[in-house]
Amino acid sequence: MNISKIKNMIAVNLQAPLVITQYFLRTLKENRGIIINISSVTANKESPLASVYSATKAGLSQFSKSLFEEVRKNDVKVITIYPDMTKTNFYENNTYFECDDDEKAYIKMEDIGNTIEFILNQNKNIVFTDITIKPQRHKIKKIKRKE
Repeated sequence: MNISKIKNMIAVNLQAPLVITQYFLRTLKENRGIIINISSVTANKESPLASVYSATKAGLSQFSKSLFEEVRKNDVKVITIYPDMTKTNFYENNTYFECDDDEKAYIKMEDIGNTIEFILNQNKNIVFTDITIKPQRHKIKKIKRKE
Protein backbone atom coordinates (compact mmCIF):
# COMPACT_ATOMS: atom_id res chain seq x y z
CA MET A 1 0.00 0.00 0.00
CA ASN A 2 1.41 3.37 -0.89
CA ILE A 3 2.03 6.10 1.69
CA SER A 4 -0.77 8.31 0.37
CA LYS A 5 -3.36 5.54 0.87
CA ILE A 6 -2.04 4.84 4.37
CA LYS A 7 -2.30 8.52 5.33
CA ASN A 8 -5.82 8.72 3.90
CA MET A 9 -6.96 5.62 5.78
CA ILE A 10 -5.55 6.97 9.05
CA ALA A 11 -7.21 10.35 8.43
CA VAL A 12 -10.63 8.85 7.70
CA ASN A 13 -10.76 5.91 10.14
CA LEU A 14 -8.88 7.32 13.11
CA GLN A 15 -8.02 11.01 12.98
CA ALA A 16 -11.46 12.27 11.90
CA PRO A 17 -13.41 10.53 14.69
CA LEU A 18 -10.89 11.78 17.29
CA VAL A 19 -11.04 15.37 16.06
CA ILE A 20 -14.84 15.38 15.73
CA THR A 21 -15.21 13.92 19.22
CA GLN A 22 -12.88 16.55 20.68
CA TYR A 23 -14.80 19.31 18.90
CA PHE A 24 -18.16 18.21 20.37
CA LEU A 25 -17.00 16.82 23.73
CA ARG A 26 -18.04 19.79 25.87
CA THR A 27 -21.55 19.75 24.38
CA LEU A 28 -21.76 15.97 24.75
CA LYS A 29 -20.91 16.29 28.45
CA GLU A 30 -23.45 19.07 28.97
CA ASN A 31 -26.20 17.05 27.28
CA ARG A 32 -25.25 13.53 28.42
CA GLY A 33 -24.63 12.58 24.81
CA ILE A 34 -23.89 9.34 23.06
CA ILE A 35 -20.89 8.67 20.85
CA ILE A 36 -21.22 5.70 18.50
CA ASN A 37 -18.08 4.68 16.63
CA ILE A 38 -18.14 2.17 13.81
CA SER A 39 -15.07 -0.03 14.02
CA SER A 40 -14.67 -3.48 12.47
CA VAL A 41 -14.24 -7.07 13.58
CA THR A 42 -10.75 -6.74 12.13
CA ALA A 43 -9.87 -4.47 15.06
CA ASN A 44 -9.80 -7.53 17.31
CA LYS A 45 -8.22 -10.20 15.11
CA GLU A 46 -5.48 -10.75 12.60
CA SER A 47 -6.56 -9.84 9.13
CA PRO A 48 -4.29 -10.75 6.25
CA LEU A 49 -4.29 -8.15 3.46
CA ALA A 50 -5.84 -5.54 5.77
CA SER A 51 -3.12 -4.66 8.27
CA VAL A 52 -3.38 -0.87 7.92
CA TYR A 53 -7.18 -0.94 8.00
CA SER A 54 -7.09 -3.22 11.05
CA ALA A 55 -4.62 -0.93 12.80
CA THR A 56 -6.82 2.14 12.26
CA LYS A 57 -9.90 0.32 13.53
CA ALA A 58 -8.00 -1.06 16.54
CA GLY A 59 -6.90 2.50 17.34
CA LEU A 60 -10.48 3.74 17.11
CA SER A 61 -11.66 0.92 19.35
CA GLN A 62 -9.03 1.64 22.00
CA PHE A 63 -9.83 5.36 21.83
CA SER A 64 -13.51 4.56 22.41
CA LYS A 65 -12.78 2.35 25.43
CA SER A 66 -10.47 4.89 27.03
CA LEU A 67 -12.79 7.80 26.28
CA PHE A 68 -15.70 6.00 27.91
CA GLU A 69 -13.70 5.65 31.12
CA GLU A 70 -12.93 9.38 30.99
CA VAL A 71 -16.47 10.64 30.33
CA ARG A 72 -18.76 8.11 31.99
CA LYS A 73 -18.81 10.29 35.14
CA ASN A 74 -20.50 12.93 32.94
CA ASP A 75 -23.12 10.38 31.80
CA VAL A 76 -21.71 10.33 28.28
CA LYS A 77 -22.03 6.94 26.60
CA VAL A 78 -19.37 5.69 24.19
CA ILE A 79 -20.31 2.68 22.12
CA THR A 80 -18.26 0.84 19.52
CA ILE A 81 -19.96 -1.28 16.89
CA TYR A 82 -17.86 -4.03 15.31
CA PRO A 83 -19.49 -5.09 12.04
CA ASP A 84 -18.23 -8.10 10.14
CA MET A 85 -18.62 -8.55 6.38
CA THR A 86 -21.10 -5.85 5.34
CA LYS A 87 -22.68 -5.51 1.90
CA THR A 88 -21.47 -2.05 0.80
CA ASN A 89 -19.27 -0.60 -1.91
CA PHE A 90 -16.33 -0.92 0.52
CA TYR A 91 -15.05 -3.92 -1.43
CA GLU A 92 -15.40 -2.18 -4.79
CA ASN A 93 -11.66 -1.73 -5.30
CA ASN A 94 -10.59 -4.86 -3.45
CA THR A 95 -8.81 -7.26 -5.76
CA TYR A 96 -8.81 -10.24 -3.38
CA PHE A 97 -12.33 -10.84 -2.05
CA GLU A 98 -15.88 -9.52 -1.80
CA CYS A 99 -19.13 -10.43 -0.07
CA ASP A 100 -20.47 -13.85 -0.96
CA ASP A 101 -23.86 -13.91 -2.71
CA ASP A 102 -25.40 -15.93 0.14
CA GLU A 103 -27.59 -13.49 2.13
CA LYS A 104 -26.66 -15.30 5.34
CA ALA A 105 -22.97 -14.52 4.70
CA TYR A 106 -23.10 -10.72 5.06
CA ILE A 107 -24.85 -8.06 7.06
CA LYS A 108 -26.74 -5.16 5.53
CA MET A 109 -26.42 -1.47 6.28
CA GLU A 110 -29.92 -1.52 7.76
CA ASP A 111 -28.72 -4.13 10.27
CA ILE A 112 -26.22 -1.58 11.55
CA GLY A 113 -28.97 1.08 11.56
CA ASN A 114 -31.22 -1.24 13.57
CA THR A 115 -28.39 -1.82 16.03
CA ILE A 116 -27.97 1.93 16.49
CA GLU A 117 -31.72 2.26 17.05
CA PHE A 118 -31.50 -0.52 19.66
CA ILE A 119 -28.67 1.34 21.42
CA LEU A 120 -30.60 4.62 21.47
CA ASN A 121 -33.66 2.94 22.98
CA GLN A 122 -31.89 1.43 26.00
CA ASN A 123 -32.34 2.44 29.61
CA LYS A 124 -30.37 5.63 30.25
CA ASN A 125 -28.63 3.98 33.21
CA ILE A 126 -26.86 1.28 31.17
CA VAL A 127 -24.52 1.25 28.21
CA PHE A 128 -23.49 -1.42 25.75
CA THR A 129 -19.88 -0.39 25.16
CA ASP A 130 -19.07 -3.00 22.50
CA ILE A 131 -21.43 -4.65 20.05
CA THR A 132 -20.23 -7.14 17.44
CA ILE A 133 -22.47 -7.90 14.48
CA LYS A 134 -21.71 -10.98 12.40
CA PRO A 135 -23.60 -12.75 9.64
CA GLN A 136 -24.84 -16.22 10.45
CA ARG A 137 -22.45 -17.79 7.96
CA HIS A 138 -18.78 -17.08 7.40
CA LYS A 139 -18.22 -17.05 3.66
CA ILE A 140 -16.35 -14.70 1.39
CA LYS A 141 -16.08 -14.77 -2.36
CA LYS A 142 -12.48 -14.79 -3.54
CA ILE A 143 -11.90 -12.78 -6.65
CA LYS A 144 -10.13 -14.68 -9.39
CA ARG A 145 -7.24 -12.48 -10.37
CA LYS A 146 -6.35 -12.24 -14.00
CA GLU A 147 -2.70 -13.10 -14.52
